[in-house]
Amino acid sequence: MKLATWSLSNPIPSAMFFFLLSIAGVWGFNQMPLQNLPDIDLPTVTITISQPGATPSQLEAQVARKAENALAAIQYLKHMRTSISDGIVKIDCEFEIQKQLTDALIETKDAIERIRPELPLTIQAPVVKAILASNQPIVTYSILHSDMDEESLSWFVDNTISKLISGVSGVGRFERVGGVNREIKITFDPVVLASLNLSPAEISNSIKRNIQDTNAGRISGQSEQSIRATASLQQANQLRDLPVSLPDGNLVVLGQIADIEDVTADRSQLVLLQGEKVVAFKVYRAKGYDESILADEVEKTLQNFVAAHPAFTIQRVHSNVDYTRQQYEGSMRMIYEGIILSLIVVFIFLRDIRSTLISAVAIPLSILPTFAVMHWFGFSLNSITLLALAMVIGILIDDAIVEIENIDKHITKKHSIKFAVEVAVNDIALAVIATSLALIVVFLPTALMPGISGLFFREFGWTASVAVFASLLVARMIIPLMAATFIKYQPSHAHEKYGKLQIVYSKWLTACLSRKRLLVVAFFTIFLFSLIMVPYIPKGFIPEPDKGYVSINFELQPGSTISDSETIEAAVRKKIMSLGFADTIFSTIGGIQSGTRGAKFAGEVRKGNIIVLLEKNGSTIAQMEAEKLISIALKEIAGARFGLAQTSPGGKLTLILTSESSASIKEAATKIQKELRMVAGLANVSSMGLLDKPEIAIRPNFNLIANVGISTDHIAETIRLLTIGQYEELAPRLYFEDRQVPIQLQFFKSSRGTINDLKNFPIISPHGLVPLGTIAEVEQISGPVSIDRYDRKRYISISADLIDLPLGDALEKALQLPSIISLPSNVNLVTGGDEETMAELGHGFKMALIMGVLGLYCLLAILFKDFIQPIIILCAIPLSLGGALIALVISDSMLCLPSMIGIIMLAGIATKNSILIIEQAEKYCRLGLDPASAAIEACVKRAKPIIMTSCAMIAGMLPICFGFIDDSAFRKPMAFAVIGGLILSTILCLFFVPVLYAYSKKNYSVKTVCIDKEKENEENFKAVTSIKTI
Repeated sequence: MKLATWSLSNPIPSAMFFFLLSIAGVWGFNQMPLQNLPDIDLPTVTITISQPGATPSQLEAQVARKAENALAAIQYLKHMRTSISDGIVKIDCEFEIQKQLTDALIETKDAIERIRPELPLTIQAPVVKAILASNQPIVTYSILHSDMDEESLSWFVDNTISKLISGVSGVGRFERVGGVNREIKITFDPVVLASLNLSPAEISNSIKRNIQDTNAGRISGQSEQSIRATASLQQANQLRDLPVSLPDGNLVVLGQIADIEDVTADRSQLVLLQGEKVVAFKVYRAKGYDESILADEVEKTLQNFVAAHPAFTIQRVHSNVDYTRQQYEGSMRMIYEGIILSLIVVFIFLRDIRSTLISAVAIPLSILPTFAVMHWFGFSLNSITLLALAMVIGILIDDAIVEIENIDKHITKKHSIKFAVEVAVNDIALAVIATSLALIVVFLPTALMPGISGLFFREFGWTASVAVFASLLVARMIIPLMAATFIKYQPSHAHEKYGKLQIVYSKWLTACLSRKRLLVVAFFTIFLFSLIMVPYIPKGFIPEPDKGYVSINFELQPGSTISDSETIEAAVRKKIMSLGFADTIFSTIGGIQSGTRGAKFAGEVRKGNIIVLLEKNGSTIAQMEAEKLISIALKEIAGARFGLAQTSPGGKLTLILTSESSASIKEAATKIQKELRMVAGLANVSSMGLLDKPEIAIRPNFNLIANVGISTDHIAETIRLLTIGQYEELAPRLYFEDRQVPIQLQFFKSSRGTINDLKNFPIISPHGLVPLGTIAEVEQISGPVSIDRYDRKRYISISADLIDLPLGDALEKALQLPSIISLPSNVNLVTGGDEETMAELGHGFKMALIMGVLGLYCLLAILFKDFIQPIIILCAIPLSLGGALIALVISDSMLCLPSMIGIIMLAGIATKNSILIIEQAEKYCRLGLDPASAAIEACVKRAKPIIMTSCAMIAGMLPICFGFIDDSAFRKPMAFAVIGGLILSTILCLFFVPVLYAYSKKNYSVKTVCIDKEKENEENFKAVTSIKTI
């Protein structure tokens, strides 16, 4: 069916069709959630296996290796990363993208269950969970109360605030950070226990038996009733009167042999706001929910709570939603500015307000249906989809410009406006359809890329493709309809007259066609020159965004205390505040590592994170500049290693060394680390796996311990009670009305000061007290802080912050280091982290570009029914590449992910201009012109719409290019690449494509001709019913 002709004959259905699409688009836009990135469930599973008291080396041999071997058999397993620390093995399994997350989760659980009988009996039940990309905190709050102490406030957050926030729709998880926990501490004197022939385990079991409620069965009479034996203990001091049975049958009251205190547990985490201890909490978003709406609902809920409880002070200290909102508002503003600038360009060329307004309709009528399809596909308004919309603004008006410009030329006195419009739209039909489909063929492969890149850019490819297709429908259905209704007749001589520029351009083309070989050589020289520039362009992954804060990680030597970490935090905070740009500093020291069955292990209090929120009022400083100043300032602080935490991919260089030999890998890592510190542009070089921690080894003499009637387990349990107390998951609990409080058993601190105290510590045995040093060897040694494994081999990762050095260039310099070139044969350098993702994305986009070009050739061959013409059209693509590279050099931009997106976009745009020329030249050849003359006339006729569309697209990109929003770092390289490529490809396309076209035709002569426009229009009117349209 001739869609344009049908639309002119049936205006009401066409208008209603787009009216309904627009309504659906408005509804879809309001329904789509606002997010930073798309919700993507990567097939990644984490396994946590806990064995309290086990060392990293012990866990590696008895747990980690066996689990890894079982997991390696799962199909599509890509990588395994294993982290082993005291008591915990954590394995992250990354699968190929074709593996469904649910299948990966099930098969991982099955693999662990199969080897469960081979694992130590003392391990806790393994926990297997999927890692969700949306499981990131969106906002962090601190809370204070004028009368509550820290423990009471911590419990209030756990019990009340968590319920309040979890009730908000869209909250995926609530987490308290900072604060302290309550516990009941029972402290013994080992000499007293030995005199009574009691062990701590017997006391613990006695307490458990007497303080917990127990099921006592049920009775049946007129009704069935359950029976429960309840404990009468409700307070900690009641434990003092608890009777404990002695081996000789007598009883002793617990208070007589132990000190009982209701206290706070030892602090394992410290949170500071501007140096003051606070209790804080984080709110996480559930999958599929709007970040902005969720943050507002949480804020509203907390404000209502504070209004009802004025003694509380709740302050928002950090939010990731602000950046998401900033990007959304900036993107929408760029879209509006792009529309306005594009319309200004159209008006300058057409000099007709009616035609300009008709062209303007194309943009909203193309975007609104796109919103409807995006919502139907389950997309969100995120940085990827908004990038696609901002990028195609100039393109959406192109088809309308070509239609309107051609309609403007065809209107004469001899025929009605409607008939002239019908002739014009059918005359340009093939070119409009071909150019739009060419762009779709270029964009669509980005939605079908393999790997993680395909998941992220699926929404990009479909959004851009749908928008271009909608613009094609608008150009074929609505633009002709509005033109026939609103455009008025203008004297035809205004269109037939050649302007001075057209005459000059025609002469230049004639000269170019007379020197075709020289011109071809010149153009190919330009292309080769552009390729030579590639090595000199910085290569990166993703430009670092300005999120308004700097995140710093620090790490002290193994064995450091939480007080030591607090001292370092204070020094860092003081140094940063002296720089003058920090608004708020929020610090977290230590943490809690979750075990299984509710078990908790003390986090590493020697590690911490400091978030520096930059000032928003008055003089501002860019995040990258702040990072540079902070990196320099941190060099003056001794006693810790520092590193900038990544706020986006591509901000850190990571090298991974793997080997079966611990000595070889440590030696190689030390050399590499030393050489990396000499590389300009790298800062805070550090490594994981090179540190050892001080340990005390107890080696029992088996003959001696057998003689006194004890075992190694008995010695370990006794020493554990002496140092850290019972494991929390094994400890008895006192049940209060609203919570359970663990009861911690341990020996007096006076018995555990030095290694000599350990040697002299009395071990309870059936034969009385035995000093530990008489039955075991006790010595000071060192052991690994943790053991890291990558694909079943030990690995050490070396990382460095990037300061004014793109990731690609940093990796290239690192690979040229002598220590890496001469790596031992038993040490391997593997690609991981951002480097692996960058390589995968680069490969994906290269394949997308290749598939797009092949798709373009097939499409053009079908439309033009020729094998040679598509090749000539595609020759414009390399010409655009040179302009893109030149623009990147001039703007000092990187060749990175966004600039690659721009180059893919250029492939479609450059092809679009070539199609307009070749399609018209073929028409002139059919009218009897020789190829050279046809090429000249086609260029003269199509020069105006080509220049108009190119200027409109450039105008649409200008708001992105010059960063009229707070942070457009991601979009700028793309905009520069598109603008540079568009300028050069447009200029060269108007000269090079006609030369190639004429060169492909044999036996031609160059003439300067001028087709009778009246005759041409008459031919078009006669052929209107025979021209094929969609």
